[in-house]
Amino acid sequence: MPRTPVRLAWLLSAALALSACDLTPTPTDTDPPVTEPPVTQPPVTGPATLTTQTVNLEQQTAVTLDVPFGGRWSVTNFPDWLKLSAQAGQGNVVFTLTADRAAATRLKADQATLSGNLTLNWTSGTGSSAQSGQTVWTVTAAQYSLRGRVNAPAVQGQGVQTQGVQTQGGQTQGGQTQGGQTGHPVTPAPQPDAAGVIVKYRASLTAQATGTRAATLTAQQAATTLRGAGVTVQASRPLGSRSAALRVQDVPAALRALRADPAVEYAIPDVILRTQAAATPVVPTDQFAGLQWAYPLTGYGAVWRDMEGGAYSRPVTVAVIDTGVRYDHPDLQGRLWTPTEGALDLITDPANGDGDGPDTDPTDPSVPGRTTGSHGTHVTGLIAARWGTNAPSCPACSATGVVGATHTANVRVLPIRVIDASGNATESDVATAIRYAAGLPVSVNGAQTRTPTPRRSSTSAWAAPSAPLTPRPCARPSRTPAPPAPS
Repeated sequence: MPRTPVRLAWLLSAALALSACDLTPTPTDTDPPVTEPPVTQPPVTGPATLTTQTVNLEQQTAVTLDVPFGGRWSVTNFPDWLKLSAQAGQGNVVFTLTADRAAATRLKADQATLSGNLTLNWTSGTGSSAQSGQTVWTVTAAQYSLRGRVNAPAVQGQGVQTQGVQTQGGQTQGGQTQGGQTGHPVTPAPQPDAAGVIVKYRASLTAQATGTRAATLTAQQAATTLRGAGVTVQASRPLGSRSAALRVQDVPAALRALRADPAVEYAIPDVILRTQAAATPVVPTDQFAGLQWAYPLTGYGAVWRDMEGGAYSRPVTVAVIDTGVRYDHPDLQGRLWTPTEGALDLITDPANGDGDGPDTDPTDPSVPGRTTGSHGTHVTGLIAARWGTNAPSCPACSATGVVGATHTANVRVLPIRVIDASGNATESDVATAIRYAAGLPVSVNGAQTRTPTPRRSSTSAWAAPSAPLTPRPCARPSRTPAPPAPS
């Protein structure tokens, strides 16, 4: 066995030689490196500037804009009644505009259209072609639309002077006739006040005649009577089975003849009604009068104009059957019948907010947790709020407030409380209030009573209480009333 050590030594040498070999591949054994392409942003296409424009929502709530642009943009300013779905971006200017009209209505309810501006800052291009700027977009939104309102044109009536006269050269136009001759101011000739007479007989002239036959006989009989008195009848027509209209020139003579007939119930002039010349309506200047949009929409300024001219002078009492009233409200001073003049609280349940039952104090009380304003005060203000400057009340109060519909008319409000501080009322209390407002006797705390207010006219206003639209603070008396709703 002399060869074994030699063979073992050889094997060990071979193993050591292999372990010493470098197994790392040479560069010639690796794959070529992969070169990644540079990352680039897709080019932004579109105009390089933003221009001024107007966005009209009309009566829509929202509109989506997609304006082509090739840069970056941001909205930096917009009105509080607009909401934007996005305020910045790159590329086309894309966002949705939503109009929250209620956010602007408090101070702009009288405006048919809201208008506001969006301010956009923008940049575009790079390097020497870079540019930036600011542009303004105007946004409009309709609050309401008015259709069918008639604006009567100015007319010429009795006693109205007109410029120019008609000449042979042509018709007058603004003092210069079409034929070239200058006209002179003239006063139209007085127009007749009546076109004839209207007569009504006490009974049908022929018992057997009815309908059209009876009406014809009535017109014929009236014409016969007038001709017999020497009055020329130009035309006659029946108005009913016992009445007729007759066109005559001598109206006084026709009236005397007909009124002398015992069969005639009455005879009156057929008066000519003429349109009034257009006049400027009255526009109140109180601080919040512009928010009372119903007045201009209904042309109520013309009613106020008539009031200032002396119309509506007859005394009227309006009974407001509601939650009671704020007697301390500065816009209502001098407009209310007081507790000693007939105002009443007719709520029979003592748990109504003021701690007692029926009495002569219809003040709308304040209770813990109450969030609504005084609806009765609100309704009363719509009717009779004062115009002009009010007596000082509190630093936060408006000096003028709103205006009532009655203006200079001789109207006072009779407050009658039937709705409690929680907004509830019973039918029996309401029925009692209506009877009382109508001047009928009612039973209050076991005693018969009726309103001492002079019985001229009485109208009941009934409405369920609602949240105030525009509350404003006013001075508080010792007995805490409810917060005021707008008047």
